[in-house]
Amino acid sequence: MAYRAARLGKAIADDDAGPVTRGMRDGALSAEKADAVVTGLAHLTDRVNLSEEKRAKVVGALLVQTTPARVPVAERDDLNAMTMDRTDDGRVAVTLDLDTLAAEELWAALDPLTRPVPEPDGSEDTRSAKRRRADAVTQVVRTYLSHSDRPESGGVLPEATLPTRCVVGEFHIDVGSAPHGAARTHPVGLISRWR
Repeated sequence: MAYRAARLGKAIADDDAGPVTRGMRDGALSAEKADAVVTGLAHLTDRVNLSEEKRAKVVGALLVQTTPARVPVAERDDLNAMTMDRTDDGRVAVTLDLDTLAAEELWAALDPLTRPVPEPDGSEDTRSAKRRRADAVTQVVRTYLSHSDRPESGGVLPEATLPTRCVVGEFHIDVGSAPHGAARTHPVGLISRWR
């Protein structure tokens, strides 16, 4: 530990190691990474006589090795987002913002399900591409929900429940003219009509 501190102290005094000093001061470079750069520089200078220009290049190259490569925005999965908003007419609008890998996986899952399917009479599929994609997503979700090995939510398997209003009432049928003054209508049972 004392040896590392002495080595870092010596490097801080070195003009060529100025980027290391600035990196440590700014918090962009940890002591461990600064020590690795200084150790690498010392390893080279003990074996090869380097000009000031080459020493500065070595420090720059070593600093690059301590900095993780910048990930392109298209590949950053930490930016993935999905929104589901209920619209005024009761529908749900969904938007997705995915990295390239997740998007490719989604396309691979949906591709066979989004192909046009001929109508029963052999005519072309009348659904638009947007409709076929929506149908494909719905099919993927329904297939997922139909499997019992899916993760639980609150101790039970998740399932979709659609609240609807139901009108229940008696209905009668007309039996026409009946002998002996019998009623013309008879209650037959209950009927449920879904709205």
